[in-house]
Formats: sequence, C-alpha cells, structure tokens
Amino acid sequence: MTYKPKFLTPAEGGLGASTTATSGKVLRGDGTNWIASTPTFPTTAGTTGTVLRSDGTNIVNSTAFTIGSTGIMGNTAQPVLFAKIGTTVTNVTGDGTLYTILFDTVVSQQGSNYNSGTGTYTIPVTGYYLVVCNVVYAGVISSHTTGVIKSGGTHNFITQFGPFQSADASGNVTGTVNFIRSFTASDTLTITTTISGGTKVVDLVGEDFGVHSLLNIALIC
Repeated sequence: MTYKPKFLTPAEGGLGASTTATSGKVLRGDGTNWIASTPTFPTTAGTTGTVLRSDGTNIVNSTAFTIGSTGIMGNTAQPVLFAKIGTTVTNVTGDGTLYTILFDTVVSQQGSNYNSGTGTYTIPVTGYYLVVCNVVYAGVISSHTTGVIKSGGTHNFITQFGPFQSADASGNVTGTVNFIRSFTASDTLTITTTISGGTKVVDLVGEDFGVHSLLNIALIC
C-alpha cells in the first residue's frame, strides 16, 4: 500500500502543497496560502537591554522599553505625573465655590500631558490609570460642614468629607480622592473641590516643610 502525504493549508493548520523554500526568507500565512516573506530587522544591536518590537511594518529596536540583566523592566515612555501645589492659594472656597485645583508645579513627568496652567491632564493612550490626589486645606471653621473633592473632565469620581469635623486645632484638614479607572486616549482629567457652609476663607496649602497637596497619575496597564 502506498501512502501519499497531504499538506495542510494555513486554515487547516499546515503548509500548502505548493509551498517552496527560498533562501533568506521565512514562511507566513496570508489567510489562504503560505507565502515566502522577507522580514526587515534592525541593522544594529541597539542599546543594552532594549527589546525588539513591531512598528506595524518592520521589526525595530525599542527606544524606551528595556529589560535589564536581572529581569527588571523599565519604560521611559510610560505616562507618569507627579505635580504639586507649590505656593498656598488663599480664600478659594468655604462658601460653596467650586474651585479647579491648579497643581502649579510639575515635579516630574514622563510625557507632556499635564497643563499646569489649566489643571488639565490629557490621557495620551488608552488604558487603566491610577490617580492619587491629596489636598490640604487651611482656615477651616466650625460652619464648614461639607467638603468635596472630585475628578472632572471625561469621568467623575467624588470624595465627600466633613471639613470641620476632621480638622485639627489649627483648622487644617486633608482630603483625598484615589481610584483606578480605564480611560480612552484624549480623555481629560481635572481635580475640583468645594467646601460649603461658611465664608470664603479656606486656603489650599502648598509646599511647607514637605509636599502637602499633590496629584499623581500613572498608566498601570
């Protein structure tokens, strides 16, 4: 009995019967047949620890993502922000005024996505982001019974607290809003706050023997 081998098509998980090998080329499926293709690779090894990636056309060296000899990964293009209120801003709320917080001093960031003049962070790439915001208030008095910090822009997250109930003897209190959420590229994020029930005498505390009011944003995946 004579057996004749059957070559499977790409759809069947194998090679087409008409496939031939060509020097210096690799085989890839086009959805119907196997074809010979010439891949383009970098002509240099690149920087130590960098990895190869596709740019949609060719295989290229990564310019930001690295894996060190101990397996530690780094990415100098990963979006990260650390901004703070550098100088205390006075009398911004207390009477129900909604104030957009300007974290006016950028301590560090990867990318140029935060506008310290408007307090707006523009999402550079779709993904899940960690947002950590800490705000220190001064000048809180007994009639200030309601405080709110919330993220504005494309998505809203709200933290509500009792300013006077939580304040120290000097009228200082800290409010926070922290969350992880998926954002789409070009979404925007701002942080606003209001304290109600009294007069407009509440300050937002800037750097004073350490960072008080800050905003951290980081792409996590």
